[in-house]
Amino acid sequence: MLKKLSFPHFLSLLLIASVWVVYNQHGTVNDDGGLYIRQAYFFAQGDLKTAISIFNWPLFGFLIGTLHQLTNIPLLYAAHAIDVICFLIAALFFLKTLSLLTKDKNITLAGFLVIITSLPLIDDYLAMVLRDHGMWAGFMAGVYYFIKWHRTPSLFNALAWQACFIIGALFRPEVLIFNLILPAVTLFNPPKDQSKTQGFIQSITLILIGLGLLAIFGIYQATAGHALKLNLGRLPELYQRPLALVNQILTPLPVQSSNIFLKSVIDHYPHVFKFGFLSTVIVYKWIIAMGLLHLAAIYTALKYKLIGKPDLKIIKTLFLIAIIVSTANFFHIFVDTNRYWLTSYWLAYFIAAFGFLYWIKKISSLNNPIKFFSSGLFTLIVLLYVIIGLFDSKPHRPQELEVIDWLKTQHIDLEKVFFNDRRLIIYAQRYEIEDAELSEALQKQPAYIVLRASQLQDIQEMPSAYQQIMQFSLEGKVRFVVYKKQ
Repeated sequence: MLKKLSFPHFLSLLLIASVWVVYNQHGTVNDDGGLYIRQAYFFAQGDLKTAISIFNWPLFGFLIGTLHQLTNIPLLYAAHAIDVICFLIAALFFLKTLSLLTKDKNITLAGFLVIITSLPLIDDYLAMVLRDHGMWAGFMAGVYYFIKWHRTPSLFNALAWQACFIIGALFRPEVLIFNLILPAVTLFNPPKDQSKTQGFIQSITLILIGLGLLAIFGIYQATAGHALKLNLGRLPELYQRPLALVNQILTPLPVQSSNIFLKSVIDHYPHVFKFGFLSTVIVYKWIIAMGLLHLAAIYTALKYKLIGKPDLKIIKTLFLIAIIVSTANFFHIFVDTNRYWLTSYWLAYFIAAFGFLYWIKKISSLNNPIKFFSSGLFTLIVLLYVIIGLFDSKPHRPQELEVIDWLKTQHIDLEKVFFNDRRLIIYAQRYEIEDAELSEALQKQPAYIVLRASQLQDIQEMPSAYQQIMQFSLEGKVRFVVYKKQ
């Protein structure tokens, strides 16, 4: 039955799954999400200066604020809607790219199964309020048009893949690396029926246009007698981060040991220890997040050479760039969250889809009762992954909502409460509150203060003018404390 479904059907199923996952999270908003939603509030209010000051890479917050203005739905719902739309766009171009790689119509089913069983996508990040979803959309569209350009090297396809990567970079600037590196790659692997020079010129067209517009703007500013003022947002990171990365790489990890022999080894081989340890973490995290099912599918596709060499070469090149970018980011800031590796996961899923396709065709060609047993086992495994992804997504209601509900039942005016926590600010819809230090808040002497209990040092310094009236615990630990001014 699933074999008869097409793109709209699969996207509709993914839409249903997305809405369910968001609903199943009971309105949970991640810490970064609080930043983007607060920025969206000021965009919706028309206060562009404050919005930009909150976060200087503003497209995601702008889209949330605009959708909120157009539909009047709450900002949190608008944020989820933008992310779900971006996820569906990424999924669409993922499936379209697979259709480019093979004429077998069953590849769409295989690609859908790969996505719906992807725990990093469905279980971990689909319901979070993140810029990454927009990055996925631009990135996957860029991959589609880049492969299409290699097959049909028209100027439209060249401009399309460059523009799509730039759109992805408007959500997360590291995607711009693909615009900078792929032209050089084209010199070694030009598109079909094109010379290296033609391919290179086409692949830098938008960069040249951008530089030209920048030059015109600079000349205009100079002739008009104005100083050149240009807010580049986070673009300077493209050269600042490599410099910081080099410095970080040359700095050994501050690891100490009471064992005299281990201490000697660490002292003599500090950089070997650092690279060995961090590289092991990267490989371990990547394999664990990918999962046995998809790793087995990748192994099957590579073993039986199910993807044509030219296409596999392009996927491997893009994968290598994605891994280099993610690795550099990890070595720089030591944050090992799986979402920083998701561009490489998306690329690996192309190969996994061919493994799924091989299994589907192999099972279909078997005779009963082996066919019945094999199809049942495959279906069971797929359903297990789907169930884990759809029903194991942080099912507990956020305690922050419990705090807000309690304040409301006590008839406490939320306008008189100071929240020093992004999530509480979002749930209370007090978007105008700055994420200020407690000492700054006390100068305004609010009627009520709600603190996260992890801020114990601040809590211990509460002045006598404030009395604790409520605390919220979870699993035996105090998490939030409510104070009232006497």
